[in-house]
Amino acid sequence: MAKRLNTLNIVIAVEQSLPEWSGGQWHDGMITNAARINLKRKKKIPDQPRYESKIAEASVNVYKNFIDPNFISEAGLTKKEIVAKHARKISAGFEKYNKNLDRAFAEDGKIFKQRIADSVERYVKNAQITMRLTGDKIRGYGASALVPFWLVANRRIVQLLEHAAKIEGAPVNIIQPLELRGAFKAGLEPLLTQTGHTIIRAEFDRDTINDQNKLVNKFIAGLQDNKYAKFTPGGDSHCDWGVEESGEFYIEVQLSVATP
Repeated sequence: MAKRLNTLNIVIAVEQSLPEWSGGQWHDGMITNAARINLKRKKKIPDQPRYESKIAEASVNVYKNFIDPNFISEAGLTKKEIVAKHARKISAGFEKYNKNLDRAFAEDGKIFKQRIADSVERYVKNAQITMRLTGDKIRGYGASALVPFWLVANRRIVQLLEHAAKIEGAPVNIIQPLELRGAFKAGLEPLLTQTGHTIIRAEFDRDTINDQNKLVNKFIAGLQDNKYAKFTPGGDSHCDWGVEESGEFYIEVQLSVATP
């Protein structure tokens, strides 16, 4: 059995409040910058090729992660065939995508602005979930910010964790070469926020937790030093979201040395 080096366990806050003015600030900022947002989206996705590389390809990559490799549809299609069919459909969508956005921003952004006004409550709700995961400098960092610090042994991490975690052992840098530590942190933090958000919105569904843990551990395994056990959900080394019987939502990081 691999030798365990350390374990980090962080319980996620049940709720994270936002200032009362935050929803209004978001609304006013979006309305004020409507024209700029429209120009930016036209510059970023100006044509069919860019749409395929920026939107269609990303959509397909996410979609295929949620299909079991052995799945066969009622029509007899394999996972590969289903993904290919989805890719063709998504790739052909630029004209519809562009037309809908042109309509939303027409007449001084009339439809866009109305959609923003109708979305303030949803924005606040989503922002509260995000804050549960990221925290902030004033009230303390959350799990999605702290875990990357732990896994690259950032010297600030022990102090940052004083109020937030159960700890066995010390933080260890698992990334080689060292030059990739910045890229690792920059990639893992938004991934943890995304996966945690997905789990909360799914009301802690077990299958959803398993799917999201696969994504997190696959990312870490792609950049880790091979002297440590490969990161896999529930493995000797892992970074797993979970829910206690009491209902507490948490993330656990366990690091072990690879077995010779």
